[in-house]
Amino acid sequence: MKRLTLILLACILFSCKSNPSQQKTINKTVASKHGSVAVAADTVLFGDSILVDQLNHFYFSVYVIANGNSDMGEYKIRGMWGINKGETLLKMPEGLEHAQPVLRRISDDKSQPKLHQFMLGFKTKDDTSFHEYYLITGDHGEIKMKYVKAYVFQ
Repeated sequence: MKRLTLILLACILFSCKSNPSQQKTINKTVASKHGSVAVAADTVLFGDSILVDQLNHFYFSVYVIANGNSDMGEYKIRGMWGINKGETLLKMPEGLEHAQPVLRRISDDKSQPKLHQFMLGFKTKDDTSFHEYYLITGDHGEIKMKYVKAYVFQ
């Protein structure tokens, strides 16, 4: 009887072990006039997630999704915090050609442990520097999205 109890206890402990590979990151690089290959509408180009609640397995996730106008520099941005979702359209700067959208995780602020941020920017064909453009913030279950800089290309 003691063996059966020990075996059952061991099985329960191993099944409760957290799995860090559950965090899914989608990274696709695409290329067209605005840095993307012709892809079907509603195709996730890339995204990233941060585990924000281990008990409920909630993630703060941001995805960049191609839509029917992605060849003209328009992308759908989807932010999710657990079961809360926010979605908007992002328009790349006018006159910008051969830009590659890039999503970067901003380092976590230790003074605000519930604040998580991603910066969506772009890289141009001839320049490898990252240009900040759009900020997606997750804070205590709220999702906020806003433009942070404006660019003019002629």
